[in-house]
Order: sequence, then structure tokens, then C-alpha cells
Amino acid sequence: MIFQNSVTKESFELDGADAGFFRRALDKFDSNADWFSFENFAFGPNSPIYARHKTYGRLVKDPLYRALQDMWLQLGVNQGEVQDDRPEGEKAFCRTVDEGQERAGRGRAVRTALR
Repeated sequence: MIFQNSVTKESFELDGADAGFFRRALDKFDSNADWFSFENFAFGPNSPIYARHKTYGRLVKDPLYRALQDMWLQLGVNQGEVQDDRPEGEKAFCRTVDEGQERAGRGRAVRTALR
């Protein structure tokens, strides 16, 4: 099933439990869930995003992870928890991780939160 990042409008495909998890995340985002509650839901120890990838480098490239992080940060901006310091016209909060930097200890670290 094709889904869309609520912040950037980029499309990506999810199936099964991941699709159900993202639907619940979309419901929470659309209802302006508390920023800390959304963080716990999306990135807490029971989140299925960690089962998708074994390394941090691959995790941050995952469209589901990136969509959740964009949604989480947008909620934070909307609720006054974080400052929106994106350049004019920039939609995503997360930077794209370069190919070849997906293994820990290889290349420069890339932050995926606020710039």
C-alpha cells in the first residue's frame, strides 16, 4: 500500500503491520497528539521501526522512520516545543543520508533531527 509523508508529501510503500502502525501514527498526527506521546509511540522501545533494520545508517534512510521523524518534529513546532529553523521552502526536517554511509563508523555522522 502506498502512503505519503504528511510533511514532505513524498510517497513510500508499506505492507502488513508497518502499514497499520503508520496509519495509527497518521491518526495521532492528524489529531495533534501530544508531542511527547507521539515520540513515545513512534520511537519508544516497542516501536516496530527498529525491527526493520539492523544498523542506524539503514534506519535513518528508511522512509517510514523519516516520515515519523518529520511528523514528530512538525508536531513539536506546532506545539511550541521546538523552533522551526528550516530554510525557506524546505519541507523536510531530516536530511538525506548519503549512499555508502549506512554502516556505523563509516563517513561523517549525519544528524536527522533539527539542523
